[in-house]
Amino acid sequence: MILKAILRKEDKISLDGGIIFLLIFLFFLLNLFSFTSMGPYYGLNQNGILIDRVFFENLFDGEIRFNFSGRGDYRTRFDEERIFDEEEIEEFHLTHSFGDITINTWDEDYVKLELSVLSENDDEEFVLSSKNDLFDEDFDDGVLRIQSNTRKYLEPRTVHSFRVNYQVYLPENADIRISHEFGNIDVDGAEGEVDITNRHGNVRLDNTYGPIGISNRFGDISVSDIRDGARIENRHGNITITASEEIKENLEIENEFGNIRLSILDDQEGSYLLETTFGKIDHRLALDSVERMNEVKVSGTIIREHPMIRISNRHGNIRIR
Repeated sequence: MILKAILRKEDKISLDGGIIFLLIFLFFLLNLFSFTSMGPYYGLNQNGILIDRVFFENLFDGEIRFNFSGRGDYRTRFDEERIFDEEEIEEFHLTHSFGDITINTWDEDYVKLELSVLSENDDEEFVLSSKNDLFDEDFDDGVLRIQSNTRKYLEPRTVHSFRVNYQVYLPENADIRISHEFGNIDVDGAEGEVDITNRHGNVRLDNTYGPIGISNRFGDISVSDIRDGARIENRHGNITITASEEIKENLEIENEFGNIRLSILDDQEGSYLLETTFGKIDHRLALDSVERMNEVKVSGTIIREHPMIRISNRHGNIRIR
């Protein structure tokens, strides 16, 4: 700690004005970074202070405001539903911020969106005006694009938080493209290609049978029943992959500051390359292992060279079971 110029006079302690300012500033920072919801979301901390702007994004370009009462005059909730019955929806694209996304597939040939909105605000009339403007839509050549307008309704000073959760139902063979930040993503039953980019949230895929691409930051990734290969990348979070059947296409996993766990069949064929720096590799495979300084490398081929299974990690462990 930086504590200087502490003077004692007649058994009283006096501090330099600059030091007092520094102490107050440090106290402010400690409170700011104690937010319980600064995992995937923003929200109330232990002291009831609400941050209603993305603090770590555009720190110097944006504007940060606090509501020291903990919430606005109104706590507004409402739900909206939209159905898109255009012919042959082959791809679904969603760009969103602030809220969770849950995607389920079904045997219908149309897309249904169920939106749940929660806002803490001082102007409920303005928030309710968003009902018909929660997103922009576009359909062209078999591709349905949804662009969320959540940030638009976070701009006024009278809106302290504005969160929209998406529940999506779409044809099981449709390709899925998601670009998202500050929320979790769950996809279940997709048979088409899945491509996800996320920040500050978890990503979970279940029963996915098509090619997978995931890029995430500050959250965990979990994929079950992987079959058709994947390219998975993460930073500051764990990765868990489960394959109940043989993996037939290339699997590439890359992580930093988190652990990787892969569960595969005992007789999974392929060419393996496992590497970690500042971590350990735990496996049961008949492969060659080399350790040098802070690096561990495991490589080799089981039966045949295809598929390629490449796993790379930094500051984390790799475990294969």
